[in-house]
Amino acid sequence: YLLLNSGSQTQRLIESRIAGMQGGRIAMDLMMADLRAAVPLSAQFDFIGMNRELGATQMIPADNLDFATQNYTPKYPGEGPFCEVSYFLNGPDESGEYTLWRRRDATPDEEPLSGGTLEEIVGGLVGLSIQYYDGFSWYDEWGSTNPEDPMSAPTPPPQETTETNLTLIPGNLSGMPEAVGVTLSFARNTPQGTTNA
Repeated sequence: YLLLNSGSQTQRLIESRIAGMQGGRIAMDLMMADLRAAVPLSAQFDFIGMNRELGATQMIPADNLDFATQNYTPKYPGEGPFCEVSYFLNGPDESGEYTLWRRRDATPDEEPLSGGTLEEIVGGLVGLSIQYYDGFSWYDEWGSTNPEDPMSAPTPPPQETTETNLTLIPGNLSGMPEAVGVTLSFARNTPQGTTNA
């Protein structure tokens, strides 16, 4: 009985971890396909990556990413060859876990950071960290969400700073990053009836 019970517990534990790995692989494949075909979001915003945290009792990394991608096939009249895309975490649910969502807007308009449809990608997350590489250094944020920030223009003036960009280094305020690093953190769930040894 002990051997059978131990084997059953191990199987449930492995199945839950495999499900998490498969969900993570799907999420990473979607993000990778969108990022490989990334183009500037609008005339005001090229690419925006925000460093943020969520949580009531325990803060977790919950970064936000907004850009446009050509990884889209138009389906209706009036749609262009690219769409606006956002990735973000939403939650927590009753177990304290978060869900990764993707927003897609196939009709780009004057508000590139809103609109479109939402789709749930994967649940069971306890963190989303994104970093951006400009060819020399990695940054936790990219771009500026303030369209009036003089350094968020495609050709920023050399030494000009404002209160909105003091925390950003000028090299990551405009343009497209050379590379993007994404880290998804999943909850380590222990199925009922198993021990957490």
